[in-house]
Amino acid sequence: INALDTDDDDDGIDTIDELSEDTDNDGMDNYLDADDDGDGIPTIDEYKNTPEDTDSDGDGTPDYLDADGKGGLGDTDADGVLNGDEEALGLSSDSDDSDGDGLDDLSELEATCEDGTVGTLSAPADCDNDDLINALDIDDDGDLLLTRDEGSFDPDKDGVPNHLDTDSDGDGSTDLSEGDGDVDCDGVLNYLDADDTNGPCMDSDTGGPVTDTGEGDGSCGGCSNSTPPSTGFGLLFFGALLASRRRRTVA
Repeated sequence: INALDTDDDDDGIDTIDELSEDTDNDGMDNYLDADDDGDGIPTIDEYKNTPEDTDSDGDGTPDYLDADGKGGLGDTDADGVLNGDEEALGLSSDSDDSDGDGLDDLSELEATCEDGTVGTLSAPADCDNDDLINALDIDDDGDLLLTRDEGSFDPDKDGVPNHLDTDSDGDGSTDLSEGDGDVDCDGVLNYLDADDTNGPCMDSDTGGPVTDTGEGDGSCGGCSNSTPPSTGFGLLFFGALLASRRRRTVA
């Protein structure tokens, strides 16, 4: 210790006030430690350049000794929602996306639902009225399609993103009733396909599924509404090849 130096680590705090303390348990007492709480911010920046009792997160520990900032007034995950508010709502203060659906907590809390209802911090959005706020709901619109899978696209241009739109393609049939299959084998999922009758697995004459070879306009080549054309053809070809080999073996 420099007997003539009243502040051995030059952090703005007198050595005598830091003796026998090691806040971050790094093996170096605070009076020699330039970052007393080990948060990566020099003590001099948290103490000398700000009021001594500054406590940004409101947990009773001054910033220069507070490494986690997890008090109620802090925002540990930097999502725009204070830790205290997240705790009250059941959200995670360590993640800006508490339900892991790809949308940040704040945007989900303040979402505008399909019916025009706008969520607020005091009355968070629950667009499917299932008593689970959007920020904790992995299926925000209750259509049995995951919010992460639906995303924020808006194919029917109605101003409502898919994850909040109960009829994403605007064809008059709900996403819940259409599901994520592909009934007409056109490569577009049913809930995103405004016309489920124009693919190769649908009969252009009847509007129903093709079930027999040669039925309808013939574009399906014998597939059913559950088997893509290429797969049906491949199975027929493989069957014929196998039969031919068996005949050769017998001969």
